[in-house]
Amino acid sequence: MKKSITTFMALGLLLMSGCATLAPSPTATAEPTETPMPVLATSINDVIGIWQLGSGNFALFFQFDEDGTYRVAQRIVTNLQDNPTQMGQFTLNEGLLTLVTSEESPLCAGQSGIYEVRLPEQGRIDFFLQEDPCTLRAETSYSGLELVSRD
Repeated sequence: MKKSITTFMALGLLLMSGCATLAPSPTATAEPTETPMPVLATSINDVIGIWQLGSGNFALFFQFDEDGTYRVAQRIVTNLQDNPTQMGQFTLNEGLLTLVTSEESPLCAGQSGIYEVRLPEQGRIDFFLQEDPCTLRAETSYSGLELVSRD
């Protein structure tokens, strides 16, 4: 009887050790998806249009016109044309957008700010602060603006 218990224990240990050394079956790995790298804006045409940041009561609208003027307002219809919170001139050079706010502008009057402009995907635009003495403008994140209109 002692021999059969030893034999069963040996057989059990052999089976358990064999199970422990089995290699796990390979699992399929997902193919990496490529995220397009944002490119810098190279032409004034990249920013021309009306862009929206946020939604609802917290939305801001930015209008960049072909004549190099810009406006910023919270409401697209009533305020953008008639009562903007910022207005002035802009230029775009080698991916850098320079905003020169007019002296008549309610916010940031007479101040200039520089932002790097990236195009992460079609119909979207991001502005990244380079320098701006207007703290109200400089403290806002301008990532993920969506194109509303090119008219």
